[in-house]
Amino acid sequence: MYPVMICLESTMVVPYLGRYLNEQFRTILPRRGLRPAITPIYILGVSDIENLLGYLHSFTFSDILESYYSHNKSLFTSISSSEVPLLKNKTPERNIVRERFSEFSEMAILHFFGDVTEDSTGVRT
Repeated sequence: MYPVMICLESTMVVPYLGRYLNEQFRTILPRRGLRPAITPIYILGVSDIENLLGYLHSFTFSDILESYYSHNKSLFTSISSSEVPLLKNKTPERNIVRERFSEFSEMAILHFFGDVTEDSTGVRT
């Protein structure tokens, strides 16, 4: 089992929070001897989930978490800023959330500002 806390508030995805929460949970619910086995809790921000979406076409979420934990046992940093061996040198595939947000942004710009063009430096005019 892979307990995951997904937080919208970025202050929850700070160094050592995962470690602190795991210490607290360990006193309440010892993981040893439980079936199925329970891994430490993973604290992920919404942006972490968005960054992983393109990889979920090729890998399971649990495999990504396991790979992250295998090289980050302290859970000191977020998954987005850590090495995840399974994803190393891999290119993410299509990310539907980013595509839809981009489409929404373009529609909003068109709706509110009319036809917007870019100059040769990429600045919208």
